[in-house]
Amino acid sequence: AGLDAVQAAVREVLDSIDDPRLAPYLAHAGVEPGSVSMHVIVQEMVPAVAAGVAFSRNPLTGLADVLIEAVPGTGDLLLSGRETPERWVRHWGEWTEQPEASPLPESVAVELAEHVATMAKAWGAPIDVEWAWDGTAISWLQLRPMTATDVPVYSNRLAREFLPGMIPPLVWSINIPIVNRAWLDLFESAVGDLDLEPEDLSRQFAYRAYFNMGAVGDIFEAMSMPRDLLEVLIGIEGGDDRPTFRPRIGVVRHLPRMSRLGWRMARYHHLLDRLVPEVEAEVARLDARELTSLSDKGLASHLLDLEKVVGKIAPANIVAPLLFNAYSAILRRRLARRGIDAEAIDLGAGQPELEAYDPTPRLRVLASRMTELDEATQARVRAGDVELIPGMDGFLDRFGHISDSGNDFSHVPWREDPSVLVPLLEASVPDPATTEEASLPDDLSRMDRSLLGRASRYRLERERVSYAYARSYGRFRAAVLEIARRLVHRETLDEPEQAFLLSRAEMEAGLLEGRLALRELALSRATEMDRLADVDMPEVIFGDDFEPAPPADPEHQLRGTPSSRGVVRTTARVVSGIDEAERVIAGDVVVIPYSDIGWTPMLARAGGIVAESGGLLSHSSIVAREFGVPCVVSVPGAMRIPDGATVRVDGYTGEIQWEAAA
Repeated sequence: AGLDAVQAAVREVLDSIDDPRLAPYLAHAGVEPGSVSMHVIVQEMVPAVAAGVAFSRNPLTGLADVLIEAVPGTGDLLLSGRETPERWVRHWGEWTEQPEASPLPESVAVELAEHVATMAKAWGAPIDVEWAWDGTAISWLQLRPMTATDVPVYSNRLAREFLPGMIPPLVWSINIPIVNRAWLDLFESAVGDLDLEPEDLSRQFAYRAYFNMGAVGDIFEAMSMPRDLLEVLIGIEGGDDRPTFRPRIGVVRHLPRMSRLGWRMARYHHLLDRLVPEVEAEVARLDARELTSLSDKGLASHLLDLEKVVGKIAPANIVAPLLFNAYSAILRRRLARRGIDAEAIDLGAGQPELEAYDPTPRLRVLASRMTELDEATQARVRAGDVELIPGMDGFLDRFGHISDSGNDFSHVPWREDPSVLVPLLEASVPDPATTEEASLPDDLSRMDRSLLGRASRYRLERERVSYAYARSYGRFRAAVLEIARRLVHRETLDEPEQAFLLSRAEMEAGLLEGRLALRELALSRATEMDRLADVDMPEVIFGDDFEPAPPADPEHQLRGTPSSRGVVRTTARVVSGIDEAERVIAGDVVVIPYSDIGWTPMLARAGGIVAESGGLLSHSSIVAREFGVPCVVSVPGAMRIPDGATVRVDGYTGEIQWEAAA
């Protein structure tokens, strides 16, 4: 209060530019101390009942949360890290997190959230603000643009439907370029060049498939739809103000291209009538090759030929199911308006051709023939000699490419091990029960009859294309096993199955260039896959620095508020005060009760920070973000983490786990 006091305070701030505690920040930023200038903002003090900070987006994940932190009184204790704030999180108009009791009324929290969202929209980018509430009105003290909100987000919500479980490197390196290229071509036919590569659409974590939702967001934006739709796709909870799939006005520029695509889709069955027989003929031609007689270069060329054939049918394997789903969904909605249960309509009725692509009816016939064999022959069949059943050879010619996973050719197909069919034959799959189908009225409109015809047509096309794709894609296995046989013969690998642990480039290098380190590489990956086999994988992963968590153990697990992104697994160093700073080795996770400016030189050496108190703008959080290390604050019981234990800190979820002592 008073001019002299204000001037003294200004001088104190100006002089702080020479504080030695600033040195770690400047060194990290590569800034010379003499090049820094200091300016001072003077503001009237607000007699705050509550104060804090707010973010228009989640600063850790980039999700569309409005996040508020509040403390009673002024916000200086919040910034010092000695106070654990109350936390409010609002997503799409609904609180997903809020305190049970608070000096901040919920109506004020709603006003804060709405104003922050409005300011961010006016600013044109995500922001964070400091605020104070005097019991009547909100004062906005400071606004800053948020930095680095484009956090990579990966989801396996849909990916695990296409590539479930652990995917060997070879399968990944062959499958992903083909399938992702098909998806990209489909999107680009609608909106033009997306400046994306097939590998941008997905990524492996712990050998599991995840879609890159950032790339999906780029596609949404190119199609003039809200980028935040990706949060709908990955199942983020929230209120009713969620974005919709309704395109914005910008979609107009794509209308000519989309019209051409629509015309193609309307006539797509004509393309399939040419494409499927063409692919089947090419597969038959490739099957006629004697792989053992090919040279090494010829075998590598054979892989390229296979890639071209599979790449030709892959787009149809996406489009045919999409068209079937689209036509049947429109038909069901139209019939439902007339009170007709469209779910009871068999869209495959009257199409005996479907049995050509479904092994189940033929398995029923083979199971019946098995029961007609004498007991001795049946015993041999049960022991694995299923070829003794009349007609089994023809069945394997038709369906021998099937395995446990149609997208993973490392799995042994029925052709190679027909004995896996024994349980199916023993079960003697019964004929499906006859169910009463919904009857269709005679007065169906022309549109409804057209939709019914197209839905039925694409019910068949979906199976026909899927069969052609699976047969052609499965041919990679025979080529890989021949390459593997040669690598084993040359003592580059110990056994053929190790080839699936190599990428395609590595395998071909071993074939053509004679690299001998592939055995060690395969063994290393086998060990790693065994180690990661039972890892509990999250549905959503934020950032590229994922570190699998150990199995959950309540005795060695804590949770707090994530305040600086990243994941680290290293040694925990529990420090009660700066007098213990010499115990911290560069890269340690520093576990502290709180932090203040004097702790900065010690924290500058940390590989991660865990604090019992603090919030998103506490000192420890700011230091962590400055130095790019993960940080979790407001962690009750953090100081009981054993000093020297191996600890995993997740700066996205706030989870902290440490390994029990041996």
